[in-house]
Amino acid sequence: MTSCKHSQRPIKAAAHPRSSVSIFSDGMFFAELPLSITALRGHAAKSGTSAFTTGPFNHSAGKMVAQDCQTDVSKQAADGRRAGRPQELAPICRMGVQAPPDSAGAWHLAGLAQWKNGAARQAEIHLSRAVELDPHNLDYCNTLGVFLIESGQFQRAEALLLQALQLDPRSSDLLCNLGRAMLLQQRFAEALARFREALAHNPQHAVLLANMGVTYQALGQLDEAVAWYRRALRLAPQRPKWWTNLGAALVAKSSYASAETCFQQALALAPDYLPAAKGLGITCCALGNYENALPVIQRALHACPDDAEAIACLAVIYQHTGCWEAFKRILPQLARHTEEALLRNEVPAEQPLFNISRTDDQYLNLAVARAWSQSIARCVCRGARPFVHQAHRRYANRRITIGYLSADFRNHAVAHQAVAMFALHDRSRFRVCAFSVGPPEQDDYRRRIAASCDHFGDLAGADARQAAVTIYDQRVDILIDLMGHTHRNRLDICALRPAPVQIAYLGFLASSGADFIDYLIGDPVVTPPEHAPFYSEKLIRLPHCYQIVSPTPPAASAVNRGDAGLPEEAFVFCCFNQIYKIEPLVFGCWMQILKKVPQAVLWLYRPNATAVAKLQAAALQQGVTPERLIFADKMPLADHLNRLRLADVALDTVLYNGGATTANALVAEVPVVTTLGNHFVSRMSASHLRSLGLDELIAGDLQAYGRLAVELAASPQRLRSVQRHLKSALEISPLLDTARFVRNIEQAYLRAWWRCCEGLPPEHLEIPPGRSSDLPHRTSIAPEIDCCLSSAGAPHERTATIRKANRHE
Repeated sequence: MTSCKHSQRPIKAAAHPRSSVSIFSDGMFFAELPLSITALRGHAAKSGTSAFTTGPFNHSAGKMVAQDCQTDVSKQAADGRRAGRPQELAPICRMGVQAPPDSAGAWHLAGLAQWKNGAARQAEIHLSRAVELDPHNLDYCNTLGVFLIESGQFQRAEALLLQALQLDPRSSDLLCNLGRAMLLQQRFAEALARFREALAHNPQHAVLLANMGVTYQALGQLDEAVAWYRRALRLAPQRPKWWTNLGAALVAKSSYASAETCFQQALALAPDYLPAAKGLGITCCALGNYENALPVIQRALHACPDDAEAIACLAVIYQHTGCWEAFKRILPQLARHTEEALLRNEVPAEQPLFNISRTDDQYLNLAVARAWSQSIARCVCRGARPFVHQAHRRYANRRITIGYLSADFRNHAVAHQAVAMFALHDRSRFRVCAFSVGPPEQDDYRRRIAASCDHFGDLAGADARQAAVTIYDQRVDILIDLMGHTHRNRLDICALRPAPVQIAYLGFLASSGADFIDYLIGDPVVTPPEHAPFYSEKLIRLPHCYQIVSPTPPAASAVNRGDAGLPEEAFVFCCFNQIYKIEPLVFGCWMQILKKVPQAVLWLYRPNATAVAKLQAAALQQGVTPERLIFADKMPLADHLNRLRLADVALDTVLYNGGATTANALVAEVPVVTTLGNHFVSRMSASHLRSLGLDELIAGDLQAYGRLAVELAASPQRLRSVQRHLKSALEISPLLDTARFVRNIEQAYLRAWWRCCEGLPPEHLEIPPGRSSDLPHRTSIAPEIDCCLSSAGAPHERTATIRKANRHE
């Protein structure tokens, strides 16, 4: 974690997949428990902020003075402590110790003063001396125990606190701190036991309740964590650190609106509280309120200018608001933090999705994703009993159950692309399940997908273990994760391995970096063989394009350029990719194109108001009048496809291509100009075009890209030729043959399942065009041996155990 004036010893917790907000233990000393949301989902990871919570020291200065500090000097020291003037304590207490060397109270106060002033070595000497002089004083023992915990001397702290507990086994404070020492060492079961023991003696101990929340959150049991935090806050609502912890747990549950309220409450109590400010900024980003997030994160960075989590959040905000100059300035700082975190084997503050949008360095893409996935797995698999999967050779050719996991079974790009797939699966070979972990939006997409599946389960709000058990109980053989490291992802569920084969597809178009994901689905263009070292998964290469396209008929109503705000006689270039994909370099290329084609306009998807203003200003700076940028509002997909026909040529973004956006343009018969980049997301449009036989629209570099766009605008004959080619290709190409695509992906599923049943590890799979029945055949029947797959290991890390029954029978 980045150090600043708020930072103290971190609790080593793993990243949560849906949160980059941090959680923090409370009680008798400052502490920090990073929750990466998984970083806003690992522990997070990750998804992040830092915070600390403190509890009161449970020793009475008045009582100590009465018993031990009979000198005037010690009384003055106690007065200074009560008045909150720690700078007065050290010289006063030194005088006190010199006067009565056997005064435990004076030594204790001097130790507190040294501790407050950062003199750790002297503090330890003074506090230890106080305990030596009065070993039966629980206050002195407790304070020294807290000091030892904060300084990382856990064994000494535990020994001291256990000894003190012999004097008072019912002391909730001693038990609380003993539990916190165990919590800091990730001994979560022991910590819970101590906290529960303390609560049995003092059920209204708010600090204990909050620490129960911290422990459950570190274990990934978010519902339990939220319940304990709420109990603590009912007793002590004026604790900003606890509101921050509750907000972090709610972020990890994707309950962003509720989390936002918690962070606002924390800041109302402590306006300068850095962790709450970071949490609020991250939550605003998750809700898409980038303009609201900006001042919050800037305030956080003012307090701690080199905070990695705040810097990562600010970079995302700049990217989504078109603040390119500011983004350029902050990027080296973010890159340094990422590199340093990876060198320390820690989870970097930047999330994998952001990383693939800012760089095509595939080594770095994989390293960042791997760090997040490993953190997720450490968190959620801790103490979890592994599922036992049966994968017999005799089951290689039986009907298998596939399960799709997504938060986007709704009006979302993933559902737009995949909605037709579920009904097209061959029910003689497959039983199809879908598991929704997203908002329960009852729209047409969700209803169509649910109706097309043999089982549709709503797992929204379920913690990882509950969700994994549900999937396991549905006897899923192959689980296909449609999210990866994207918004609202649930990689924590996949980390528990509820299915013997697990495949990544469509949502996160890069390696997950997870050893609990066996395969990733690509094609020869987006995942060529030479890119295999940049993937933790084995690659499944479909024969044509990796992307399924479920054609949506355009709206039947006629639309004209005037309705869309477009000039009737203009040449219309368009790009409907989101603002974060638009880089200064490609925007500069677009402006050069507009200057060379004076009658042209650029039709863009309307981002937030800040980004609109930035784009207009950037155009003007490059000699293009802002009026030539025309912004289109969001509308239903069928209507959007209808208006897309008004465009002449679509211009792709370069570092992060359009996926569904490119497919939509091609379906609307609009040619797309793109380049062939270095990583999956910069090669997506090339894959679409190659499947249509339109390689001529794939430029070698940005200069060639610009020339090609200008040539198409300047040559109506060439443009008409390309349009005719596109139209005829769409009629025969595999790109829009959804049934053929499903047969091919089924072949991939069956081959992966066959390998599992044969006890073979995952391997790269090349799927040729053909029928799904084209499978390797077994030449012999092996003994009935189950392959037991542990949630902690990949499929090839298995032991064979003979069982009499199989759960699939």
